[in-house]
Amino acid sequence: MNHSYQLSTSKLQGFSRIRHARTGGSWLQLVGLLAFLLLPSMACGFITPQYETNNDVRLAIYEYERDIRGKTDDLVIDFQRDEPRIKFEGQSENGGRTVWLYRLGAEEFFALRRPEATYLYIQGIEYDGDHRTATARVFRGDGSGFEGRILTLKRAENNRWSVINEAEMIADESRNREYSR
Repeated sequence: MNHSYQLSTSKLQGFSRIRHARTGGSWLQLVGLLAFLLLPSMACGFITPQYETNNDVRLAIYEYERDIRGKTDDLVIDFQRDEPRIKFEGQSENGGRTVWLYRLGAEEFFALRRPEATYLYIQGIEYDGDHRTATARVFRGDGSGFEGRILTLKRAENNRWSVINEAEMIADESRNREYSR
């Protein structure tokens, strides 16, 4: 009886080891698969080409507005949570600041900001099919009011963007779109 008990115990331990080895192997396979899938993302980065293009377009808009209409206290940029933030040369002129603003926070930001401070608010950017032309809504103002424009930009052969056209938004369209995208 004692001998048969040892035999059945060793069989159970053997099955337990086999099951554990299979589970461990599956776990290693799963980890390997996840690593294989994440490796390209880690190597190439999580920044999409459109987000990099967005920053080039924003820089062109900022330079255009500064050259045509002058400096502002605040530069407000509408962006996605997973977009990288870059610093534009001269964007904090006159003690101003740059605010990277998620769409949902715009109304709160404008309600709490200093009324005497001027701002340039660059909103969402839309591209044509081949990403050679872009349009963006831009708002410029202070506590007493604002003006809205739609800027059209074109990408040159050297990949530098420049504003080629601007259209003023009508008052109702501008009022409805300042905080929305």
